[in-house]
Amino acid sequence: MANIVSRHTTHNPQLTPLLIAANLDKLVVVTPGVKSTTKKNLKKRSISKRFTQLQTFDLMSVCDRNDKEDLKMYNYYFRANLCGEVVNVSNGKITSTYCNCRHCIVCGRIRTAKGINGYYPQMKKDGKQYYLLTLTKVAVSGRYIEQTFDDMYSVWRQFNKNWNKQNKGDKAKGIRKLECNFNLISNTYNPHYHIVVNSLEFAIALKEYWMQKDSKLSYKAQDIRLVNPGGDNLLEVFKYGTKPLSDKNRNTYQAHVILKALYGKNLFYPFGGLKKIDEDVADTIALESDTAENNQYRFNSDLIDWISEDGELLHQMKHRYKDLKKVDRWSKTQRYKINKSINSK
Repeated sequence: MANIVSRHTTHNPQLTPLLIAANLDKLVVVTPGVKSTTKKNLKKRSISKRFTQLQTFDLMSVCDRNDKEDLKMYNYYFRANLCGEVVNVSNGKITSTYCNCRHCIVCGRIRTAKGINGYYPQMKKDGKQYYLLTLTKVAVSGRYIEQTFDDMYSVWRQFNKNWNKQNKGDKAKGIRKLECNFNLISNTYNPHYHIVVNSLEFAIALKEYWMQKDSKLSYKAQDIRLVNPGGDNLLEVFKYGTKPLSDKNRNTYQAHVILKALYGKNLFYPFGGLKKIDEDVADTIALESDTAENNQYRFNSDLIDWISEDGELLHQMKHRYKDLKKVDRWSKTQRYKINKSINSK
């Protein structure tokens, strides 16, 4: 077994800050008890729900319901259609139920906010500089994704065991995130880890160990960067497990393959003493209501808003033109596919 690189290594990688446009105070934080501009939150949530509906339809359409695993995923995807479908306004609170599906954009935003709000204060309290380490594997075909996940975990587990044995007084603290993307050009899948850790020595040693275990890996593809003050590049860690579909990214079957491989796996793994934050989205979440009136609203896909039985809209705000164009393009493509399928029978 290869030894871990010495703690006194002279290797000094170029560390460049990773800049992401959004920062923490721009996240829509929707956990219970958080005060926010309710209508703006609901507006963002409604367009996210509409995009989730379109994405869900695409994912369900590629499932083979005669296959046991695909039928399980079909039912899983369908659950997202019911996410936030009905909104209740009562006693100064707006409540709804959520699906907790990983392809759901609504739940994804909530999960991202939970992760950052849960882990970043712990990391800040630690008082140490944190580093973002990205570890990749050689691209694989869809049938080998799960095996690659297992191989990645095996290397990680052995490294951690060796590090803790050799560095008993220097316990590194951080979070490991599992992710997988699809490369359209090469038609392959790219499983990888994002690891945030408070020890540069740990990051360098793990990178070297990772390379030792697979001679086919590209050194440049294994990357170490500083976590910026304010933690804005933590979004790289707490976002989706795979890129969501869109009106332009229509690699539906490939997204289905990835989501099926990720099903039932923990995406986040805190280590070294960080308190684990539950990544699941609560069934019911409350927002502050701007009105004391009680009412129930149901989501309307055409209006991209929730509407009551007497015709009252909930957030009553106009969506951005570019978002409406995305919805329109995506909807037209789906209608074309449906009509083509019907006429071919």
